[in-house]
Amino acid sequence: MTSTTLPAMDSRWRGFSLGELDEILERNQRIDAIEEQTCPHCGRDSLRTYLHGSERGGTAMTLTHFWCSRCRHYTGWPTPGRSGFWFSDPLADTSWNRFLALSRSEDAFFETLDALWANTLLPQRIQHA
Repeated sequence: MTSTTLPAMDSRWRGFSLGELDEILERNQRIDAIEEQTCPHCGRDSLRTYLHGSERGGTAMTLTHFWCSRCRHYTGWPTPGRSGFWFSDPLADTSWNRFLALSRSEDAFFETLDALWANTLLPQRIQHA
């Protein structure tokens, strides 16, 4: 009898490849609901989404983050805020400086988001006007 051993998970966070990023973008052109999705890297249903609203220099923006809680791949980008697009955000009251400091450490940032997910504060609720 043979035993199957899963490969050890790399503990470092890594960005998705361009092909994986294209797959994420294609699936999420219009976000209507946030739920775990299949990760394009590891194939598990562990790809999560987090949106954070902010205002910088008088311009509303949305920071979008996708991360896999299993294989530790991620991506994120800012976009201009959209009128009539609302989402719940458990970190909305976090100051910009605190949020920036938190997001500079991938381990701390995604650990925080995973804890919010485990405590059902994520996934977020979305409404379109």
